[in-house]
Amino acid sequence: RAAGRPGLAGADLELHANERGGSARLTLRDGALEFPGVFEQPRLPMQRVDGRIVWQHGTPAAPDAPAPLSVQVHDLGFANDDAQGTLNARWQSGPGDGFGAGLRYPGSIEMSGRIASGQAARVARYLPTGIARPAREYVAAAVRGGRVRDGAFEVRGDLWDFPFLEPGQGVFRITAQAEDVTLAYVPDAPGAPSPWPAMRAVRGELEFDRAAMRIRGAQAQLMGGVELRNVRGGIADMAEEGVLRLDGQARGPLADMLRYVGASPVGGWLGGALAEASGTGTADLNLALVMPLDDLTRTTVRGALQLAGNDVRLQPGTPLLGQARGRVDFSERGLNVVGARARVLGGEATFEGQTGPSGTLRLAGQGMARAEALFKPGELPALAALAPLAPQLRGQAPYRMQLSVGGGAPLELDVSSSLSGLTLDLPAPLGKLSTADWPLRLRVAGAATGGAPLRWSLDVGEQLKARFEQGGDGDWRGRAAVGGELPPWPA
Repeated sequence: RAAGRPGLAGADLELHANERGGSARLTLRDGALEFPGVFEQPRLPMQRVDGRIVWQHGTPAAPDAPAPLSVQVHDLGFANDDAQGTLNARWQSGPGDGFGAGLRYPGSIEMSGRIASGQAARVARYLPTGIARPAREYVAAAVRGGRVRDGAFEVRGDLWDFPFLEPGQGVFRITAQAEDVTLAYVPDAPGAPSPWPAMRAVRGELEFDRAAMRIRGAQAQLMGGVELRNVRGGIADMAEEGVLRLDGQARGPLADMLRYVGASPVGGWLGGALAEASGTGTADLNLALVMPLDDLTRTTVRGALQLAGNDVRLQPGTPLLGQARGRVDFSERGLNVVGARARVLGGEATFEGQTGPSGTLRLAGQGMARAEALFKPGELPALAALAPLAPQLRGQAPYRMQLSVGGGAPLELDVSSSLSGLTLDLPAPLGKLSTADWPLRLRVAGAATGGAPLRWSLDVGEQLKARFEQGGDGDWRGRAAVGGELPPWPA
């Protein structure tokens, strides 16, 4: 548990000593330093160590007490494949005799130094054994590649208590600026790649303070062109294995954010509701992750996606939500659409919705449809088959819409309207004045991909009924009837 006696290998010493103390010039080339009980691998290979050591024997506190001993290290420079830097230190034997807390050995230390540069992926190798093995293994697996620079470290206290896990025992702190690090915040498991996409090009402050690991003010790339900023968090207590918490803000292409949702477990938590969603433009995302290191399957997430004029389509066959604005909150429990507005069928629409226990996303909206947009390519694919009616249609009409996607269930779209405000310039019985109310019901069901055909039915009072189906070639086939006759589905 406690630190043992340090050692050197491959060192040259130029000594000057007497009974009261002495000094030495230390030069080490391609040797090693040893710190038993401090690191899991106590031997640290060193390419270079240079410094001056001074030691002094003090006056015993009593005739039968051992003489106190102090050792000072001045301007020691070191370099190996992991890091390069300098340090100064002072070691003092304890006031008592024997080996233990407050006794002669292992004594107390005051050490501080600088890390000019180093390899970020090797940070875990220098975490002391007082930190729980799962936490050290997590850091080793999570931090990949990259560099550290402008680092500093400080150790102060009774070495018996190192790494000073309890408040007041002492100081053990390492800080550094990380650059170009890949952070696999949920690392791969044996034989199973992580379902969470790693953060790449991470740069920011990394700190180890006793049993805590902290990340401050970091920036990273999440996926594609999504840039994370102000990433912060860490592990509050690695001695007890602990919990990793990370949160930050992201900005980037909405399409890449949707890719992240689909590639991570979030997509499964949402029942695949966004598996086929597409979007354009830039969006903002707040993201917070909580990951218990002893069981990463219990990872939770909270996110808020802010839409600011994006074009969104939840699934092929659903209406285009143009210039969408609003917030989409999500967690491992589901998704909630808050205060959303969009251009749908040519007019402004408002909608809200959430996922249910099965993961199905249900949206409810209402708006005003404009005649010139009803059959516009890309607005609502199911209406493409009626495009020849476009020149005979004028005005606008209110509508209500219900949409269900995901959760393993087929797509369902239900649009209803009185058609009040629309004029249809056709011979009777299909001619309609703008003041007339004709109850319309449009239903779309199935899936445009994945095997199930996309079908839609249209009922306009007793005047018009239609049934259409989209084939595998993408073309629509169907039948329509005038005057109340119900046509069958196409063969």
